[in-house]
Amino acid sequence: ALRRYGMEFNVPVLHLMEVMAMCFGVKPKELGLEVHRSPVAKFAEEVWG
Repeated sequence: ALRRYGMEFNVPVLHLMEVMAMCFGVKPKELGLEVHRSPVAKFAEEVWG
């Protein structure tokens, strides 16, 4: 609905299990975060490296 008005929100959305896995040392690439529709992979790489 917002795209109709030229607005777009790029909010990363992570599942709790994905956040927990990264806290335990699983790399974002191993979780396959690049398949999310929201910009999760970029966010995760910036935060967790």
